[in-house]
Amino acid sequence: GQVTPYVGVWIETIFMTLPTTTTKEVAFYMEGAMAAFMDELRDCLADGWTVELGELGYFTPSLNCRREAMEKKELRAASVTLRGLNFRLGKEFYKELDKKMRLERHPQSSSKPESSTPLLSVEQRFRLLDEYLRQEQPCINRAQYARLTGRSVKQAVTDLNLFIEDGLLKRCGAGRNVVYMKNK
Repeated sequence: GQVTPYVGVWIETIFMTLPTTTTKEVAFYMEGAMAAFMDELRDCLADGWTVELGELGYFTPSLNCRREAMEKKELRAASVTLRGLNFRLGKEFYKELDKKMRLERHPQSSSKPESSTPLLSVEQRFRLLDEYLRQEQPCINRAQYARLTGRSVKQAVTDLNLFIEDGLLKRCGAGRNVVYMKNK
């Protein structure tokens, strides 16, 4: 079997799932605060700092030297570049996440439809999707929809695009971080 994590959630999606008592105005303030936070985070990381986010964890810049340097004296700032950014979860956050995480075995490759799954009509697949979006999560990705309906990922994308054309869903995100939500 293979372990398939959920692909990704955009911060806007998280803001939209806040409790209904949270007004849209508060969500806009949070979005603004998040933008200001990202600016400050970028500045601190650019200055070479490790940035800790309380119990959530910390970010550390990862550096790379473009040319071989045998001695420290040979190393020049121009040859050092940003290789990436490391994020390390805090221990408490990790423990809480581990307690809440639900793992399930993926019975088959998501590119092959399960042969024992009876073929569902488009209407039945949309009903399953609608129920999932009302009861489980506010959004779904391609792989989740494929598992839900027993379809291949290619077939799932075709279905989801059809639902978008019909005005039933909307697409959020890009690339591998696409999620689908009900079109209100």
